[in-house]
Amino acid sequence: MELYAKYIKEREDANLEYNDKGFMSWKRDGNGVFILDAYVKPEYRKYGVCRKLLNSIIESTKTKEVYTTTDINANNWELSEKAIIALGFKKNTTIGSLNYYIMNIEREY
Repeated sequence: MELYAKYIKEREDANLEYNDKGFMSWKRDGNGVFILDAYVKPEYRKYGVCRKLLNSIIESTKTKEVYTTTDINANNWELSEKAIIALGFKKNTTIGSLNYYIMNIEREY
């Protein structure tokens, strides 16, 4: 994962939050944080791994908004959308093949 973290930093100026069960790549975007990718090993799905990774990013950045997308051309995008909604994101808009989601953070920092 360290090699991928270096790669994504160089390629996208993005960061990587990860553990032995999964990862989430992200970058600052305007007033918020944009989640580029997330992956959890199948045997660890539905155990809160993504939520822990996301909460760690929110805590470290003190962001008030988090954004992400799904692409309807990607395999199993519907499953990704269900996971995104379950994390607390709301579908914001669709442009072309991309669905955009937003989560407003109501924590005080």
